[in-house]
This record gives sequence, C-alpha cells and structure tokens, in this order.
Amino acid sequence: QVQLDAGPFVLGFPRIYDEPLRYEAAWGDIGLSWDREALRIDSNLIHTRGPEGDVRALFAVDVPFQPTVTGVQMDLLAGLANSDARYRSKYSPRVLPAGLLGWLESSIEAGTLNTAGFIWRGSLKKEKTAHRTVQLFVDVQDARLSFDPAWPALTDLDATVLVNDGLTRGAASRARILDAQLDELSVRVVPAPGEALLSVRSKLRGDATDGHRLLVDSPLADYTRNTFAQWTMAGDIAGNFALDLPIRRGGARAEIDLALELDGVSAGVTALALPVEDVRGSLLYSSKRGFAGSELRGQLWSHGINATAPQSTAQGIEIALSGVVDVGQLSPWLKQPVLGFAQGAAPFEGELRVGGDVPPALQLRSELQGVSLDAPRPFGKASGAVLPLALDLALRSDPRLTVTLAERLALE
Repeated sequence: QVQLDAGPFVLGFPRIYDEPLRYEAAWGDIGLSWDREALRIDSNLIHTRGPEGDVRALFAVDVPFQPTVTGVQMDLLAGLANSDARYRSKYSPRVLPAGLLGWLESSIEAGTLNTAGFIWRGSLKKEKTAHRTVQLFVDVQDARLSFDPAWPALTDLDATVLVNDGLTRGAASRARILDAQLDELSVRVVPAPGEALLSVRSKLRGDATDGHRLLVDSPLADYTRNTFAQWTMAGDIAGNFALDLPIRRGGARAEIDLALELDGVSAGVTALALPVEDVRGSLLYSSKRGFAGSELRGQLWSHGINATAPQSTAQGIEIALSGVVDVGQLSPWLKQPVLGFAQGAAPFEGELRVGGDVPPALQLRSELQGVSLDAPRPFGKASGAVLPLALDLALRSDPRLTVTLAERLALE
C-alpha cells in the first residue's frame, strides 16, 4: 500500500493522452499486488487539484506476465465539477476517431462546465477497440457550440454531451441560433468510413424576423439561392429543423429539412412593395425537394390570397398565386391610369419567381369577372363580362411592366 500526498503531480497515460495529466496536488492510496499471472495496481479515491479544479479518480491496471489477446488492461474513472468548458479537451482520449476528436475539441468554445467524466475499461492496445469501452460525458451551461464552421454557432446552450465508443450524442434543454430560440435540441456524431456524420435536430420558435435571419445569414441562403434576401417578415413562427452533414470539410453537401409554421405574419418582397398581411400556413424547405409542399394564405388589400410552391428551380422559387384582387388598389400600385376607370374585385391566378441570380418577376392573369370598366368603347365592360387581363412585371434595375387587355390594349 502506497499513500500518495504530493505537491506538483504528473500522471501519464501515453496510450490514451498525448500529454501527461498535470496537477498542482494529489492525495490518496494506491495498492500493489501480484501473483504468478499478473501484477495489479489499483487505487481508492484519488483527489487531485489543477487549473480546472478538483478532480476525483479511481484506477486499476492489470499487467499480465505472459502475452494475452488484450495485453495490459486498465479501468480509469475520473470526474470533474464546477469548472470551465475549455478544460474538457484535457480528458478527451486520443483513441477516439480523428474527426470526432477534432470536432469535440473545437466545437464547445465557451461555457460553464457543471460536471464532466471520463471512463476507460479494457485493453490499452490501440488496435483492440473491441476489447474496451471509452466513455466521456460533459454537462455545460451557457455554452457556445460551433457544430460546423459554415453555420452560425449555438449560443445560450444548456446541454449534456455523451461519447460512447465514438458514438456522440448531445441533448439541450435550450439554445439559440442567431436570434431564434431552439427547444428539444439533439446532436449526434456517428463515425463512418472516411468521415463522421453530424446530425442536428431541433424545434424552433420566435419572431419571423429571427427565422428570416436564419434563412439569409446561414448556408441556407446558398441552398435556397438567396430566395429570401429580398423578403421582409414579421410575426410569430414555430417549426422543426433537421440537418445532416459530414464533419470533414470538402465532404458531401448537407441534407436539410426545415418546416416553419407561420401565424399572423406580415411578409413581402421588397422590390415589389406588396404588403401581404396575416400570412398563415406552412413554409417548407428540403435540400432534396426544394420548397415543394409549402402552402400559405394571407390578405392582400383586404382580400384573401393563396400561395403554393410546387417546385424550386435553378433560378430560385416559383410561387403559384391565386385569390381575389381589388382593381382599385391594383391601379395605384401599378401606376397605370388606364385601370383607374375600373371598379370591383376579380379572381386571379399568377406566378411569382424570386431568388437565384435573376430579378423577381410577377405574372398575373384574370378574366376580370366582377370588375366594371367605365371607359369608352372598346375598353368598357360590364361587371359580369369577361375581359382577359395579363400583367407581367420584371423587377430589373429598370423595371419593365407589360399589361395586355385582351386584344384591345397592350402597354409597356
């Protein structure tokens, strides 16, 4: 039996850590025993003190006198409490996959380390991964997690991260990304041949301006071809966010699924100066399907309007529009005095193309049923008569508007 009561103390595990574990002080009891087969070194509870705080540990080492499959075996349990998150890398074992180890060391950038622990059980031979268990857990508060260099960091994070033989799981009760609130956040890192795969799942809630910022100030902007850079949003949103991407840089593109529920949101395309109010419904985005499946409804000039996104293109998103338009409101918006003679509201269908490298473009079609046109022949019409109206607006640096009224009028 050896009683340990030392000042500066160094504990080396060359098969586990590149650098020895250094402490300001250490105390406890260490026992040695042997028989004809092996030497055994074990301890009771060892107390150490270092820059990270007080660490408590138990260890046992079995050294066989004859060659065995597993060779030298060790049990090591170490725990740390009330420290800083930057010290967790001190106890990250080098036997973990390189990609995972690098992610663990660089991802948690700041925070309070409530508790942390490390467990090693089994062979010290590097290649005998099947004959050992390596576990690490970290409980952090008010932390900052950079899960990928290209994405905004998670902040205000209260989370527990568990590593079990290379499989990493994290769960957070709360976090933020940019200004959006995240709930029920989970993170997984799964080792795979050549690169580890990172999976992030979370619920998202907040103001629509927070969701809009996520769409324009993250890699989602590239994935959606900057579709929302020309939009404004305000109101309440909630939804789900899913992200799968390889940790190794230069790997495959990320797989993204975003589902947002809009509730009473005000939205519009800046260049169009179209104020759509009380927007409700589902805004969906998938890296595989684009915006397909999105369905929204709102109010334009006090009349209902519906929008669906059947497909995305290389030029952004094509939004199918339908609803009722008040021609009296349409005339001043278009700045076309010819429609000043019109009164009433009529159903319409159309398409809005926005995003990508091309300016927004709006196409509207209506039979103008329900609209009377008090104008000289051949432009006048009764409310119930049909008179096809086609409107094409290209919002380039020099906006171009084309209005066609059946075969009676064409304006540019």
